[in-house]
Amino acid sequence: MFKNILNQYKASFGGLSRDAWLLAWVMFINRSGSMVMFFLMLYLTNEINMGIETAGRLFSLYGFGAMAGAFLGGWLSDKYGTKLIQISSLIVSGIGYIVLSYVKAPFTIGLMLFCIAVVAEAFRPASTAAMASVCSPETRLRGFALNRLALNLGIAIGPAIGGFLAVYDYSLIFWVEGFSSIAAATFLILLFRDSQMGKKLTGAFSSPLVISPLKDVIYIQFLIILIAIGISFNQLFNTWPIYLKEFYNLNEDNIGLLIAINAIIIVLFEMPLVHRLERKNIIHTIAIGSFLLCFGFGAIMFSNSVPYAVFTVIIWTIGEMLTFPLVVTFIANRAHDSRRGAYMGLMTFTFSVSSVIGPVYGSWIYKNMGENTLWLSLIILGLLTIPGYLFIDYSSKKMALKSAI
Repeated sequence: MFKNILNQYKASFGGLSRDAWLLAWVMFINRSGSMVMFFLMLYLTNEINMGIETAGRLFSLYGFGAMAGAFLGGWLSDKYGTKLIQISSLIVSGIGYIVLSYVKAPFTIGLMLFCIAVVAEAFRPASTAAMASVCSPETRLRGFALNRLALNLGIAIGPAIGGFLAVYDYSLIFWVEGFSSIAAATFLILLFRDSQMGKKLTGAFSSPLVISPLKDVIYIQFLIILIAIGISFNQLFNTWPIYLKEFYNLNEDNIGLLIAINAIIIVLFEMPLVHRLERKNIIHTIAIGSFLLCFGFGAIMFSNSVPYAVFTVIIWTIGEMLTFPLVVTFIANRAHDSRRGAYMGLMTFTFSVSSVIGPVYGSWIYKNMGENTLWLSLIILGLLTIPGYLFIDYSSKKMALKSAI
């Protein structure tokens, strides 16, 4: 039995190119220093002494910047190539995080968060488009899952260390994240000197639709539903740690370890899982995963014991594994090579919209209507996504049938 499990695990990594692995290493180095956004809400409320609503509004400014960065990153990737955009994003955002540690005035913090987001979030569509370009259509889902494995392996390290650093001195988390971004850029410069990954994407198989993503009706419907998922997942960065601190009596170091559990589960199980799902209906799987993700966050209200908190983390982690790698694969396969950066940019923009709405939505309901109302609303959002995804699946099949006729 164990031999079969090991063989399945090995098979899930098969067929990926050298460049795919190197891109995953860039992601790992970058994310192993990810800690600022996980503890920013606690930093603003505890260290800067802001109210939760004020902190939520400042946090949402990062979302506004991310919206601009997503569009910019996607457009520039199609125009100048993914390599240049990734390197520029990593270096400039790394410097920005270090500068942010010295800023204390609310207005300046908000301005810095916006600017950092514009630059940092340009990395996402560039990185995703790069991975799509170095993977064959058959291995693309595994390529995205490998990227997420690297991301989550880094997150298993970053927030766990960041929690302990924050207890000692909050300024250290800004320095560590800044240097990890610059280190990732250095790795990309050195290892991809002779790679074709940075060139404009051409030649690989993709959707025959050479249209603007804004004119792709099914794609736009898909993104609208993603906003609900993003709002729920965004609570991980704002109301979720506050609730754990207030109602579970957990400190930053314990919260960091909970986040690490999420990352470890993904590292151990996501690659074999997506390997098994490659021939399944992607939309149906995303629908199941989206509900579990939202329900996992909402279910935090049903108890206040640490083992139960771990249980809820497991639930929304399963949902995350069934949702995010398949979402990116669906979009990458739908986009034509010449428009993939734009498609990925608009996807990142959608999650950025959630980063604007999520903190304001979560913090306002948390303070004015009660924390349980917030968690219940997330469960309802998860339920509402299911018919939405089923409608998209029906529309896609209907459109494919018309094209065949």
